[in-house]
Amino acid sequence: MKRFIQTCVIVCTLSAAFIFSGCKKSEEKKSEAAPQTTSANKRLKRGDIAPSSRPEIQVQGEPVREFEKGKLYVFACWATWSDPSQKAIPQLNQFHRNLSSQGVVITGVSIWEADAEGDKPEMSVARVRKFIAENHSEKIEYPLAVTGKAFYDDWIRNALVIEVPYIFVVNGDGLLLWMGKPDALTEDMLKYYLTYKP
Repeated sequence: MKRFIQTCVIVCTLSAAFIFSGCKKSEEKKSEAAPQTTSANKRLKRGDIAPSSRPEIQVQGEPVREFEKGKLYVFACWATWSDPSQKAIPQLNQFHRNLSSQGVVITGVSIWEADAEGDKPEMSVARVRKFIAENHSEKIEYPLAVTGKAFYDDWIRNALVIEVPYIFVVNGDGLLLWMGKPDALTEDMLKYYLTYKP
């Protein structure tokens, strides 16, 4: 009986050691295979350095290539089929008229047009151009672009944007100062952010 118990203890000990060793190797393999943290899976929030990606296709006006000190950049994400996006156009036109000379750069960035995640921007361009050509109560006066995959992943997906219109405000140092719905953004806020020093 004593020998039986000793044998059981030895078998259990060896089994536990074997199982533990297998688990450890499995964990090591998992950690080796785990993807490195990149901009494609980093949660974007106020106070972050803005992603380096830009909208892929410029439809109207000049593209934003680099952030320049002394300027403020407003990426207004929208869609032609979205009524709230269309209702935001007069407000964005007013920002453009009143503040562009002071260094505020407005860019409308079309998302969710002909593709869900920006992977076919050329298909979306036709819809945006058609929208511009149609008679609307207010013509869009500021530059317009179409998202593209990189901008979509880095900005839209990482900020967890689920509806349009949606705005990102970035200063000349590339710092994301504000993000949210356009009806919460005012001209006075943009003037403040123009000279804001974190």
